[in-house]
Amino acid sequence: MFRLNAGFWSACLLRACTLGGADDSNEPGVAGATSSEACTPPSGSYRGRFDEQSGDCGTQLDDTVVLDGTKEALHADCSGTYKSSDDDCRDTFSLECPFGAGQAVKRSGTLDWSEDGSKASGTVTLTLVTLTTDSAGRVLSESRVCSSQYDVEYVKL
Repeated sequence: MFRLNAGFWSACLLRACTLGGADDSNEPGVAGATSSEACTPPSGSYRGRFDEQSGDCGTQLDDTVVLDGTKEALHADCSGTYKSSDDDCRDTFSLECPFGAGQAVKRSGTLDWSEDGSKASGTVTLTLVTLTTDSAGRVLSESRVCSSQYDVEYVKL
C-alpha cells in the first residue's frame, strides 16, 4: 500500500499548489452557486478526507491544509495545470510532483466549492510512478506503482 505523507496530498491538491490562473471557460461550479453567483475563495484551515473508490494505492490518511485565498504556486517543482472557474466555484487540475528519489505523484480531478468557501468535494485520481532517468536527469520512462480514484471532501475547521 502507498500512503502520502501528511500535508503533501492536500498541499498540491488544493489551491496552495496552483500553477495557472483563472480559467476562462466561464463554467460555473456546481456546489450551490449559479452562474451569476461567485464562490468565496477558500481561506483558513481545512480537513481533507479521502475515500478510495477503486484502484490499488490504498487508504489515504485525513489531512489538514491551510489556505490563504490566493492562487500562488508553492511547489515550483510541480508541473501541470490548475484552473479555477471564473466564479471560483470549481477547480480543475492535472498535476505531477516529485515524490522522493526517482518517483512522482500524478493527480487529476475536480473540486466543487460551496458558495461560502467552507467546503469542497470532488473526485481525484492519484497515480504513483517510478521514473527512469538518464545522467542529465531527463525522464526516459516511467512505470506505474499504483493508481486509485478517490472521492475527496474538504471541510473548513
